[in-house]
Amino acid sequence: MEEFSDVGKYLRLPLHQIKVQESMDTSDVILIESIAEKLKQNQRNFLPIIVEEVDENEYKVLLNSHIFEAATTAKLDFVWCILADEQRRKQIEIESQQRFEVNMLTASEETISRMLQYIKKSHSGWRIEPEKVAKVIVANRNEKWKERKPFIPLTKLNCGIGKTKLGTLNKYFCIN
Repeated sequence: MEEFSDVGKYLRLPLHQIKVQESMDTSDVILIESIAEKLKQNQRNFLPIIVEEVDENEYKVLLNSHIFEAATTAKLDFVWCILADEQRRKQIEIESQQRFEVNMLTASEETISRMLQYIKKSHSGWRIEPEKVAKVIVANRNEKWKERKPFIPLTKLNCGIGKTKLGTLNKYFCIN
């Protein structure tokens, strides 16, 4: 049973106690300004910022950094957040459809094929044959794939997956 904590709770936090990770993507300025206008009108965010506590009264943004950026632009004093931790980050990404997690080492050929079809439909420039790629993956996958950088072995299988597609694959598949 989980220990009692504030993880998962809504918190109203002072904006100055929240920091953005350097590695987070910044959103387009026009989008931030548009969100900031709504935040100025309502004086609150309805979609919470997902944060992790890094020290007492110090938080870092895990998800929804665009709302944090807009709140900063709108000069809000407080924002609504949900406290999470790294363990729950992956679950939040999956639930918010920012990440899929199909295990390439254990998924059926059909599941891999369906995910590749989804990727092909969602990403222009993906000229692959999902059924063929899935068949090649299932025929060649092995436990040694865990030891290497994710998905690098796919680039050696002549199945249409090159290094430029690896970043996208990492958003939809895992190897564990």
